Amino acid sequence: MFARLPLSTLLLGALALGLMTEGCSEEPCALGATECPTSGLLRACVPGTDGNEWLVMACGPGESCIGAGGEVPVSGATTSTPVDTADAGGDASATPVNSPAETLTTTAVAACVGTCAVGQTECVNDATSRVCTAGGVWSVDPCSVGEACNATTGVCGVSSGSGAVDTCTPAEATCATDTVRKVCDVDGTAWVPVPCPLNSICTDGACVVDLDSSCDDGNRCLDNKTSLRCLGEGGGFEQVDCVGDTYCVGQQCQGSLCALGSTCGADSDSGNAQVITCVDGESFSYTECAAGDRCRPVGDHAFCEPIKCDTTVPVECGDPSDPSVDDEKFFTQCVFSSTSGVPEIVVGECLGDTICTSNAGIGQSPCRQECTDGEQMCDSAIGALDGISTCLDGQWGPVESCNPGVDARKICVLAENEDPAALAQYTCAEPICATTEAATCEGGQIRRCLPDGSLGAAEACEIGFCENTGVVQEDGLTQGTCNEDLACTDGEEMCISGNGIDSRYTVCVNGEWSREFSACPEGGACDDYEDDEELAKKLCGEGCIPNSRRCDPDSGDGKGVQTCSAANEWGTAADCTTGICDNVGSEDAVCVMDCVPGTLRCAGAAKLSSDSVKTGTAATQTCQADGSWADSVDCEGATTCRSSASGAFLGCIECIGPDAPGGNEDNEADSYCPDVNSVRSCGADNTWLDAVTCPTDTVCEGEPAQVCTSCTGPDGVTIDACTNTAYMAAPACGWCWMGGSSFLCTAANAAAQGVTDCTGIDTPGSNTASGTDWGGTAGCCENAQTTYGVFSGPWCLTHDAWGGEADCCDANQTGGGNQTVAECLPL
Repeated sequence: MFARLPLSTLLLGALALGLMTEGCSEEPCALGATECPTSGLLRACVPGTDGNEWLVMACGPGESCIGAGGEVPVSGATTSTPVDTADAGGDASATPVNSPAETLTTTAVAACVGTCAVGQTECVNDATSRVCTAGGVWSVDPCSVGEACNATTGVCGVSSGSGAVDTCTPAEATCATDTVRKVCDVDGTAWVPVPCPLNSICTDGACVVDLDSSCDDGNRCLDNKTSLRCLGEGGGFEQVDCVGDTYCVGQQCQGSLCALGSTCGADSDSGNAQVITCVDGESFSYTECAAGDRCRPVGDHAFCEPIKCDTTVPVECGDPSDPSVDDEKFFTQCVFSSTSGVPEIVVGECLGDTICTSNAGIGQSPCRQECTDGEQMCDSAIGALDGISTCLDGQWGPVESCNPGVDARKICVLAENEDPAALAQYTCAEPICATTEAATCEGGQIRRCLPDGSLGAAEACEIGFCENTGVVQEDGLTQGTCNEDLACTDGEEMCISGNGIDSRYTVCVNGEWSREFSACPEGGACDDYEDDEELAKKLCGEGCIPNSRRCDPDSGDGKGVQTCSAANEWGTAADCTTGICDNVGSEDAVCVMDCVPGTLRCAGAAKLSSDSVKTGTAATQTCQADGSWADSVDCEGATTCRSSASGAFLGCIECIGPDAPGGNEDNEADSYCPDVNSVRSCGADNTWLDAVTCPTDTVCEGEPAQVCTSCTGPDGVTIDACTNTAYMAAPACGWCWMGGSSFLCTAANAAAQGVTDCTGIDTPGSNTASGTDWGGTAGCCENAQTTYGVFSGPWCLTHDAWGGEADCCDANQTGGGNQTVAECLPL
């Protein structure tokens, strides 16, 4: 917190220079209107003796007059810089606006902009007050007729005491400016200004959300039934009413199933061409984009739009849509935009002496350059950009390393050059010297980089002392600068680095920061903070910043909130009355609703579902009325906690039925095969229905039931279920002796051997070779009849039990796999 010169001193100086005038009413003005004559002057329309008149005033030290929309008058600044919104957000320690011509604050009207605490008030003169609003913007409040500005409070009012005249009704509220409301104090003698929060305006004496303001922080809750949707890019907010049983939690209207809005779905069938919309917070609707379109997400809203280009097409020189574009200096390419979520055409430019060539592949730069003699560039010798190459005869020469020794620390950087026509030259510099006007701190002194890229000797700052401002570089040094802002209040303390690393600090003496540094005890780290009076203080070592809050780490239910005392110690935790504690940054904590009351979620360890295929969890939790999760409750018996494909939590159930939003993983109801010949399906109440027998000539397929199909034996016999048991029980022809050798005893084999009967069989009997048809083979000798079981041939391969039968033939397996549903299918 740095002291400010009294505004009255500034105004007296302005009067002496003829900069401040009253009564110059050569033109009529509207009460409250403001303008910037120059970057250092502001004029405001205030009440006068004969009507409204212009009051010209000088902005304070470190302030500049910025017009509506954030423009600095050309007469008072070298450039008119586009607005870059800078918002202090009510934080008095925010970065000062040191140069409004370079970093501007968006203003609704012309105003003096600088560094001030939100709510701070000052008297401009006896008839005018001003109050600090967000972003360091001073809002001018002209006093009404019969009022005067109180030099002590800095606000307009009338005299108090015996015979005093009431200027307003106590607790009455009205608007002082577009961004400041004012409330009448308890004795009716003065108006108290109250700046409106960020993104708010004053209307009828109340601060309300400015739906037309710029928002870059996303959605927010206005109350538990209203969400404000940020439209982005200066589009302001859209007010969304939380309909039905939806409530604003976090940033959006939440229902028991989903948050209002839409998003893009992506799966193997639709790609990124499906819009999924949450309906009333209770269900989803799905919209497929037309052919050639893709889904584009914007915040919590998604929509279909045409695909603009093909990312697989190489870079093209020029611009096919504009023949006038120079095809040597510009090129177009199709890239996938992380912002829009769809492919978009972008135009690139070949810089310097490079020109576009048409032989660049996908993802390669089409810009090529041939060097000019004497030109230099950074190149890699032993690492990244640690050498210099010089152009000789139109070719790049060998790389000269910046680190010829073992201490590889210098890097290649552009050398200083005051001749804009000269070729680029490079030098080897310390990593800390790779940036413009670089320096580092050493014991409160500064070491500045020299033109050759080396560090100069440590020296005292002309004003102030050196403090670190950047990140640690490759050489272990941190960028620093001289802190020239010496104004302070006696007794204030400030850490030298302020980053919790350095243990040194300084104290304000006689309105200036002392150059004699002290150190925290036992080398403890030093951290900066502000006390209740907004004075700078230091915190040494362990401890907390007074008035900061955190979630109690020892709170078992997560509801405890602790506040830091003036002694830098955490106090006794207070429980949240609603929701649970959530840490906000490093110095604050708030109670938030962790869930929507009445909603469910699954909890506990994984548990196999009753079909022995799918997996759920062993317990469920319910969101309580205070927005916190209740203790988990175990799922009884064969039930498990499941969620549908759309994300809806269904609680402890036997299975997912047809009415569950989104169904199971395949968007279907659960089913399985309890055996080969039946199917069991899940009902609407998420419990198993009785099994249904498959029709004739069909079997159930789908995990876990699996079946064997038919096969043909060596003699042409068809076996319905090709298992070893059935295979070896099938009829077959045995062996007999024919012509002194053993053959299958068939008529065909007998004829081939020139015999008419079979002899030498184990069981004597009728041996006619023309016996009856049997076993599918004609002419088999009756007494040679047998089964396949007499053989141990390789027709069936032994493996684990499958399909209800042992040793099913490998070549005839069917069913199984990773099916999540079951159905009756033909054999």
